[in-house]
Amino acid sequence: MIYFAHRGLSEHAPENTMAAFQMAVQAGAKAIELDVQRTKDGEIVVMHDFYLGRTNNGQGLLKDHSYQELSRLDAGSWFDPAFAGEKMPLLKEVMAQIPADILINIELKKPAIEENQDLAEKVVEIIHQYPRPVLVSSFDHYLLKNVQALDQSIPLGLLYCSNLIDVFQYAEQSGLKIAAIHPSIEYVSPALIQRAHDLGIQVNIYTIRRPEEVKLLEQWQADGIFVNTFAIV
Repeated sequence: MIYFAHRGLSEHAPENTMAAFQMAVQAGAKAIELDVQRTKDGEIVVMHDFYLGRTNNGQGLLKDHSYQELSRLDAGSWFDPAFAGEKMPLLKEVMAQIPADILINIELKKPAIEENQDLAEKVVEIIHQYPRPVLVSSFDHYLLKNVQALDQSIPLGLLYCSNLIDVFQYAEQSGLKIAAIHPSIEYVSPALIQRAHDLGIQVNIYTIRRPEEVKLLEQWQADGIFVNTFAIV
């Protein structure tokens, strides 16, 4: 079972920053997960929330700011003064600086009100520039279809947070050729994992916070889990 450092080692460093990713690497991570969005001027930055303020000292929607504006924000002090001055990184910076043998799960995020439709195109372009193991996931399944239309060789992870009647039939009927499903732990069962494996699909589960959950999912033969700290594994 592979352990994805969720937004980096986010229990020990400010999430989605180079500090969190580098700490994960130093702790022996084989995979990291991060979130990406498009700035007003078309750069792809690493941040989870659509609105600024929770993990930095900005205000308003991320999509309404240029990267130059975002690069001036402090993305570390909210977590701990020791991380003051930590910046919101570009995806290409992470791809270039994290060792190339580490799997990067890139979660695509785009608010419904975002008019620009080129997030998938820009992310695929960056993936092509920095060859390495990647997995592209999203709750926005239209974005996954966009990635698939651009490059069918990029593995896709279907993110969801509900008890779907048949997630595999849904993916097939949607025309998605998925490599993995990424359900919330509340909606996982041994039967789901077994059916996924019968179809050649991996199951990576978020977000695991307790050692007993790790042990249970190991018994169920889950393929991967997303964790904020390696202390529980």
